[in-house]
Amino acid sequence: MNGDRRDAARWPWLSGGSFARNASWNVLGNLSGKLLGPAFHVLIARLIVPEDFGVFAIAMAWLAAFEIGKDWGLTQAILVSRGGASVLRLQFTVQLATALVFCAATVAAAPIVAGLFGLPSLGVVLPLISVAALLDAVADTAVTDCLMTQRYRRLAVRQMLASLVSGALGLLLAHQGYGVYSLVTGYLVGHAAGTLSLAAGARAYLEPARDWTEMRNLMMVGRHIVLQRLFGFLVSQADSFIVGNALGIRALGLYRMGNLLAFLLPAATVPQLQQVTFTELLGRRDVENIRSRYNQFATLAGVSLLLYSVAVYLTAPAVIPLLLGEQWREAVPLMQVFAAVVITGFVTPMNMDLAKILGFFGSYTYFAVVRCVATVIAVAWASQYSTMHVVITWVIAGFVSNLANDVIFYTKQDVVKVTRDKLALTCASWLWAGFVIMGSFR
Repeated sequence: MNGDRRDAARWPWLSGGSFARNASWNVLGNLSGKLLGPAFHVLIARLIVPEDFGVFAIAMAWLAAFEIGKDWGLTQAILVSRGGASVLRLQFTVQLATALVFCAATVAAAPIVAGLFGLPSLGVVLPLISVAALLDAVADTAVTDCLMTQRYRRLAVRQMLASLVSGALGLLLAHQGYGVYSLVTGYLVGHAAGTLSLAAGARAYLEPARDWTEMRNLMMVGRHIVLQRLFGFLVSQADSFIVGNALGIRALGLYRMGNLLAFLLPAATVPQLQQVTFTELLGRRDVENIRSRYNQFATLAGVSLLLYSVAVYLTAPAVIPLLLGEQWREAVPLMQVFAAVVITGFVTPMNMDLAKILGFFGSYTYFAVVRCVATVIAVAWASQYSTMHVVITWVIAGFVSNLANDVIFYTKQDVVKVTRDKLALTCASWLWAGFVIMGSFR
């Protein structure tokens, strides 16, 4: 019995307490969205033409660019400051005003974008999809409240409901022959359903803000959040543009599929565990708790991701052709190399979360600029040779960036120290990546 209690204290996610419950709901909700959405899209794809998916992809890319700064970084700033109803009303007001400007700009720009792409339907689809920004003004404020109060069950229900309604309605409309509008309508109605599930009982902060005195303090954090998102977005999108331009559409398809498959499971689970860890630390910021929770997260996530990377390397040659067909076999070595970076790539982001608590988050903004420029230059150089050169260069750039991330973290604070477990995992990840990269040249 005493041993069980000691294990529960050391590994809170195994204890069946609030952490395990919150993490389970957060992972479940995100996984449902990651799996239900693609599953419905596969079914819808059988009923519409590829051009419709292309129009929808452009619309979603338009919306994704807006999402970089839609909340002005206020969600994270409010979490760090532990603000109350007044700052939630401030977030709602700022985000609603921003969304209204975005919708107006989209209506004005839609005919121009439709003409540039030669797709008249974009003139209607873009203004429609911009309505999601108005829904986000309500939903994101409720999300901030849920994160502060650690109501992850509500967040999970929202994600599952949105995915289910969006997919089911989209499939029904596609069967009726509505083409791209089946995807757009399904997305908006699903988004609205998820927003309504969150907004119930949220009237206290869904009203205009009257006190703006806290805005300056919040923006001290918020501006860094937005800039870090911006440069992260550029890194995540620039490689696709470079590969497509230098190596062609087929190479881009293989590159994106290898990337998607390698990161699908880690992206649907590890950031959710990190989010729960972060919100719990915001409630209890004593040195010992921060140190122990960080080391627990790094060890558990690091070991799990190392095992995942090995499993991907061993199973990809058989699984990918079986699931996707022989035409995707060339994506196998790309996926294997991509998976080599998941170990450090999904552990080091916790450093930036703790930096918000410990007060040196600005350092990561300057780091994001350098990382963005260096990665783009390296990938552009590698694209002159082959897709595999791009993947290897991207992975090496990721490892160097994550190492620099760790150096910044450990030199800027004295709360968390380097442990033997962290050193062992870092060395193991580098050795494993070297083995995978050497194997890709056979």
